[in-house]
Amino acid sequence: MIIDIHGHYTTEPQALHQFRDQQLAGLADPARKPTSTDLSINDDVLVRSVEPQLKMQKDRGSDLTIFSPRAAGMAHHVGTEAISMQWTMVCNDLIHRICRRLPDNFVGVGQLPQFPGVSPATCIPDLGIPTRRVATGPTRRSPPGIGTRSTRSCASSKCRR
Repeated sequence: MIIDIHGHYTTEPQALHQFRDQQLAGLADPARKPTSTDLSINDDVLVRSVEPQLKMQKDRGSDLTIFSPRAAGMAHHVGTEAISMQWTMVCNDLIHRICRRLPDNFVGVGQLPQFPGVSPATCIPDLGIPTRRVATGPTRRSPPGIGTRSTRSCASSKCRR
């Protein structure tokens, strides 16, 4: 079995981006913030949204992808601690739903609700959420210097080490 250990959800439905735009607009004008975390994205739309990742799995000969929210989309430094928490829950829920529908292709990794200046200890209660509520696997904690990029990618080598 060939496992791509570093896959991100980069083909999210537009409704997720609209939700994030509303969250951020709500910082300047509270009347513009989203009134619900229900994005009205059905599971069929989610499955269609990952068709490019499924094609990449087939083309690269991989069997399974460890799958997490888009790294740049985590944007822990944007907004407030509460916005980061809400954003984390919405993103992790989508990952969970995709993994539930396509368990032979994806194992989920949850992001943590981090925020600059807030102790990482505040994330400790959330460490169990990916396995209890979201039912994904491990969590991804951004290292100090949130927003930095790594040029390493398991996908490019098909993890055949």
